[in-house]
Amino acid sequence: MSSLDLGKEHEKVFKDILDYLLKQEDLLINLSDLVISNDYFFHHSVNVATTVKLNTGEVGVVSQVFPGFPLRPIVRVIKNPAGEELKSPYEIDLRKEMNITIVKTV
Repeated sequence: MSSLDLGKEHEKVFKDILDYLLKQEDLLINLSDLVISNDYFFHHSVNVATTVKLNTGEVGVVSQVFPGFPLRPIVRVIKNPAGEELKSPYEIDLRKEMNITIVKTV
């Protein structure tokens, strides 16, 4: 395994931990600390127009990013899990759909 692969694996672990913490409604966390940590550990951020793959297998394009929630944007889904383009794309707000996450940029 190369050092680049290790970096990606560490990035995934941190992303999973951060996502878990953001889902905990009863946990008292200073979100600004999490955002700073997120910016520090991630080599790239998800920006508007970034194409992403979701844990559902769907592919979408980030249409809106929210301050304080860099990993929970609105994603316009353009391909189903089979990779087929949708005739009617739709948007998912990842701040509301907590069981759906971005697994990678495409």
